[in-house]
Amino acid sequence: MQHSNRQKGFTLIELVVVIIIVAVLAVAAAPKFINLSSDAKSEVIEQIQASAKTANKLVYAKTQMPSLSKRPHGSRDDITDIDINGDGNYNTRLIYGYLDNEDLVEWLELDDVFAVQEQGRGELYIGYDSNDNGAVIDDLCYFKYVQAASANSQPLYSTENTGC
Repeated sequence: MQHSNRQKGFTLIELVVVIIIVAVLAVAAAPKFINLSSDAKSEVIEQIQASAKTANKLVYAKTQMPSLSKRPHGSRDDITDIDINGDGNYNTRLIYGYLDNEDLVEWLELDDVFAVQEQGRGELYIGYDSNDNGAVIDDLCYFKYVQAASANSQPLYSTENTGC
């Protein structure tokens, strides 16, 4: 009977080739997985914009109902306070029929991970404050809301995601 002296297993060269192939695949795939965080942040900013538009559409539609309790704010004809839930409290402020900056933030019910920054009268920024300086504009990953400027205009919505 003959015995073969053949060994079973991989040679050192085969093992090194497999390791090199796996390393090349990992290097090629890593940027795609690293970029997922950026894509996720960018998508969240887009969803905040969509939620803001929806909130304003709902409130605007409700203001067209004759049963809604509303009152003008002092002598200004651009500001209206409304009782959105009928409890007798005028706790939602509208500018030309659309949500005020502060009320928009309340309607969105944002997570603590987002920073809110107001810029002048009528501009609101919601986004990520990556450098923890209290501002989101310089981080270039935000949603921008500009209140309606007149009775014949609507709010403006935009996003910036180059820094996400």
